[in-house]
Amino acid sequence: MDKNILIEALRSADDQRDRSKQVAIGVSQLGGCRRQVWHKLNGDAETNPTLRLASIMGTAIHATIEAALQGKGYLLEHRIEAKDGLPPATIDCFDPESGTVTDFKTITKKNADYFVTKQKRFQVHTYGYLLAQDGFKVTRVQLLGIPRDGNENDVIEWSEPYDEKIALEALQWLKDVEALTEAPAPERDATTFCASYCPFFGDLCSGIPKDTSGDPITDEVATKASAEYLAISKQIKELELKKDAAKTALEGFQGITFDGIKISWSEIAGRSTPDLVAIAELLKTHVGEDCEIPMKTGLPSTRLMVK
Repeated sequence: MDKNILIEALRSADDQRDRSKQVAIGVSQLGGCRRQVWHKLNGDAETNPTLRLASIMGTAIHATIEAALQGKGYLLEHRIEAKDGLPPATIDCFDPESGTVTDFKTITKKNADYFVTKQKRFQVHTYGYLLAQDGFKVTRVQLLGIPRDGNENDVIEWSEPYDEKIALEALQWLKDVEALTEAPAPERDATTFCASYCPFFGDLCSGIPKDTSGDPITDEVATKASAEYLAISKQIKELELKKDAAKTALEGFQGITFDGIKISWSEIAGRSTPDLVAIAELLKTHVGEDCEIPMKTGLPSTRLMVK
């Protein structure tokens, strides 16, 4: 089979999904790119065919999760129509017994450290708000990150107490975008995001423009070094991908190859870092609502950016 036949079949099937046909913005877009949401709210025609394989894989994983959790007491793929100025929503999972709202996210391992974002928090707390408006008792919100390139040990779990104020902040964010009479400035990089994932990229939006400010550099050594820096950075990225692929191929093997290369695996403890969310909750409970986490600033350092 030609790979393009498979890709076209997957895209065609994805086009038939209710979510793909949805005209209104989704709760998952709250707190995202205001420019993209503004175009959506104003009914502008899409100008860019986006890459969709990651979302198609996410849909398949969601379907598998839904089937696995059936009959276990959870409210699954629960639909709530638009209300209170918020868009309609389909909630992945709600546990009526514990009052926990759970949203499943497919991620990659390299982005695991940046899993929890303002946009995701807006989304899951808004789900909690919509459920509460429907009479459910909501006490906690949760995100579960499922890496497409990992295994069971790589699944990420994050949760915090449900906070109506965060949902209302998301609602105000949407109202502010709706009130704009002109498109806001682009908020995402054209190369790394817009060209591949924004349906309004092109004639309607070119992404964050390339910064051409600054004094001209005429030094030949610096010009050559900057080009080499970019080329090497690209090679490192490509080699890291190859290295990760080789590591995956070596899973389950231990011993010595015919050409004398020793392969062994050992468990390394995870990095221990302060849980700022948990610390903040403890401070609010034992000190007061207005207290802030004391932060210590280290010595300044320099960082080179070449792009």
